[in-house]
Amino acid sequence: MLNNNKNRKNQYNFIEIEKKVLNKCWIYIVLCYYLAFWALGYIIRQVPSFKATALLDYIINIVEVSISLLFLFVVLRKYIVESMNDIKNAHLKSILGWIGKGLIIDFALRIIIAIVMVILKRNIPELSIITLNQASIDKMLMEHRLLGILLFSILGPIEEELIFRSVIFHSFRKIGKVPAFVVSIIFFAGSHIISELLAGAFLQALIASFSYFSMGFVLCYLYEKRRNVIVCIVFHILINAVGLCMVYFRNQ
Repeated sequence: MLNNNKNRKNQYNFIEIEKKVLNKCWIYIVLCYYLAFWALGYIIRQVPSFKATALLDYIINIVEVSISLLFLFVVLRKYIVESMNDIKNAHLKSILGWIGKGLIIDFALRIIIAIVMVILKRNIPELSIITLNQASIDKMLMEHRLLGILLFSILGPIEEELIFRSVIFHSFRKIGKVPAFVVSIIFFAGSHIISELLAGAFLQALIASFSYFSMGFVLCYLYEKRRNVIVCIVFHILINAVGLCMVYFRNQ
């Protein structure tokens, strides 16, 4: 009974701090910064005189994400510290339980998506199941394994969860649960299919978005239920790590 009361008190305190930290106008500054920072990287790569090797391009990606993370850590430092304290005060069994639920839901959705993909492939033979985002991950992992692991299994998930869950989801959660889910998932999926959209491959972008919609849903579900971005980060890192392992062994 005492432990339950203590956990409820800790959770209440965390939610109060979460409101104070995240209900400020700079939430939108963070979002604008993220979009502007991504746009700047894209514009640099379109300059005719910019001739990057594959390695240089990978390093630029890592530097971009690292700078973005540094900015997020500075702006969200109080929220991140309180999130970590909340995790420390929670039971490990409870945290693992939520991650386990997320894995089960994610696995079920992936099975459904795989069936849909097979059906679509039979009816549209020219349709590629491998997204451009996934193709770039495969290429980077094969050419520079350590950089690929660093970017896609560590830095990327942390940055995405701070943006799409801590900032976007939380901001729209004040309007309602459905808007928070929809907007967060759309931004999350859109950031992963931007290559298809810029290439004008809208059908391919729609197909590619299925898996990102499902993963975005699971991550939003975890954040809604647990209200702690650390849980989402751990889950995201785990999923990406498993995916990278599959890519590596598939190409051996």
